Amino acid sequence: MKKLSICIPTYNRQDFLKRLLDNCIKETEGIEKFVEVCISDNGSIDQTEKILKEYSQKSKLIRYRINKKNRGFDSNLISVLSMAKGQYCWIMGDDDIFIQGSINAALSMINAEHPDYMAAEYKSSYNGNYINWKGNAVIEDKKAIRELFIDKFQDFSFISSNIIRRKIFLEIRNTLPKDANGFMHTAIQFHALERMKKVEVTRKTMVFDVSDGAFATKKNMLLISFKTGNSASELCKKGLITKEEYLQIIEKAYSHFYLHLIFYNFAIDDDGGKKEEIKSLTNEIYKRFIKNTRNDDLKLRLSFLIIKSKFLLQIFKIGYVVIYVKFMNVFRKDKKQIAWEFWKKNRSAGGRRNYF
Repeated sequence: MKKLSICIPTYNRQDFLKRLLDNCIKETEGIEKFVEVCISDNGSIDQTEKILKEYSQKSKLIRYRINKKNRGFDSNLISVLSMAKGQYCWIMGDDDIFIQGSINAALSMINAEHPDYMAAEYKSSYNGNYINWKGNAVIEDKKAIRELFIDKFQDFSFISSNIIRRKIFLEIRNTLPKDANGFMHTAIQFHALERMKKVEVTRKTMVFDVSDGAFATKKNMLLISFKTGNSASELCKKGLITKEEYLQIIEKAYSHFYLHLIFYNFAIDDDGGKKEEIKSLTNEIYKRFIKNTRNDDLKLRLSFLIIKSKFLLQIFKIGYVVIYVKFMNVFRKDKKQIAWEFWKKNRSAGGRRNYF
């Protein structure tokens, strides 16, 4: 039996998938007998099928299946996890890549600790590391495990951070919802939570969130923000988290929404929809997840005023470039990029994220 299955759900992402498969082959050199790569193609209409045939002939590690039609991201994720034969499943977004040595490091951690779940640290070119866990790398106390998942809800929602024991996935598979609004990996975490006796958070940065498969529009960014809150809301309705835990997640997830709102408006040129849609979505996020919480404060009200002023938005834009990027990069080991320059550079790349 393989030790680790790398599970990749994909749809119309031929260029990014090819890059990831090259990355997988390179990173598994010398450890092939312990690893397999499983891909479920969600009925792509580009050259994905051709690439999968080519790579499955090139490497014995690679197995794939093709859905006759697009069944949605959530269903496709269940499909690829169900293909796996390894003791552990590492869910991998098709536009992300493994950092050198990370697969081998994950195998070493699995062999040393035999965790039920691992959260892999990740970084991007304009945000550095995300999880930044300062506590014990290995957690065995049930209460502490639960507190970790509540506290790091948003960080753990990054798809490529998730490594789960396959046996646990199989035990909870039939309890999972058919539709988790693109957050099936989060639903899996919380359905499996009671079965987790040992969890590990990696100190090593394992995955690079390239993000070039998700060209930003105002609508898309707001949708991601909305669906984060909606995911927590559904978990609460199903009794997987308490009302108090739900409020804790929501208050942390939207604690910087006032800044995000300003950033979306000065950094992203493409609305991605009608201005009325953008306004309606913004108001819906406010009403459902911010109103009457501690985040419903003066900072948020000022942000609503600022996004209506081109002059104030330009001031924030200058501050972001000069202070947050240019000046602070003098002190950073990993230099951050200007986000919108990165997005524009990749605007013409093939295969946009189509989860929503």
